[in-house]
Amino acid sequence: YTENPYINFTFKDATRIEKYANFFLIPTQFLFGGRMIKSNDDDGFKIEPRFDYNQNFYPKAVGSIILTPFSHFVGLMLKGIALIDKDVNLKHQKLIEWLNNKDIQSNLSYYEKLRIEIVSEDQMELADCQNYQRRKEDVETLKEERIALKNIAKILKKKKIPFWIDCGTCLGAYRYGGVIPWDFDVDVSILKTDFWNAYKALKELDPNLYQVQDWSGRDRPASYLKVYVKKSHNLIDIYTFDIDEKEKTISYLISNENSIFLPESWKIRERTYVKPSKIEDVFPLKLAQFDGLYLPVPKKTKEYLQLRYGENIEPVKIFNPVTNQYEKDLSHPYWKISYMK
Repeated sequence: YTENPYINFTFKDATRIEKYANFFLIPTQFLFGGRMIKSNDDDGFKIEPRFDYNQNFYPKAVGSIILTPFSHFVGLMLKGIALIDKDVNLKHQKLIEWLNNKDIQSNLSYYEKLRIEIVSEDQMELADCQNYQRRKEDVETLKEERIALKNIAKILKKKKIPFWIDCGTCLGAYRYGGVIPWDFDVDVSILKTDFWNAYKALKELDPNLYQVQDWSGRDRPASYLKVYVKKSHNLIDIYTFDIDEKEKTISYLISNENSIFLPESWKIRERTYVKPSKIEDVFPLKLAQFDGLYLPVPKKTKEYLQLRYGENIEPVKIFNPVTNQYEKDLSHPYWKISYMK
């Protein structure tokens, strides 16, 4: 439903029967994060949230749940009638083609204007790695996700969309040159200006293996992607960073910070990562080893990680080759964090 252009998308310039259909679909679209579509002069579209979820959310949500069974049926019937009109049908077909189009509009000239230095992989310097020990079998951790990451990286490189591995994935590359043994997902970041470029480009992934999903918060559109790995039933996070042109910094966007369904403890933890990084500290990106792959990481990798995780970014568990186990380093600040107790 969330990606269905007939049900969950509303054209701002809708008229007559289509306009009435969209009115009756309000309850459905409120529940499923409906989107408002505006046509651009270049035959493209601008997508925005249809609703403001910060105002009277609970009464509106309850009302939508009550009204949806009736209004959804009427809305679909009217939308079907509206689509008989040649112009309305053509407008929706153009939207579908635009959403499925894998061509992108490069932002490289924009980045150059901001003095964000984007270099090709063969020009990237190698990043430092601490080469901490792991168990031999840990190279198999997140195997399917690493295969997916390889495919994602290949597409983003081909489309010249700047990206870097982030969060625990970047931390793993810095510590081990690969996956953190107890990590459970893979994290990638892009610049927010490339959100739709990445969304479209990743449609090239094999649909039998992967599915690209828009997980953006209702009040923060175009801010968060996930790639569903069908074989492992896991999700790869693709975060976005906003550019502050004046301060020459980039900052992580918490897409779902205002979601009422997420606990405050999660929001508190996520907010610790919203610390602006100087553009010159992130770009040009470097290349890090990651269990057989070579992937981009921020230029000042150590400082980038310390800004988010604290001064001590050493492993919180140390591998003991005698016992073949990981043992907690209780002196590490990580274990003193309130939400870890």
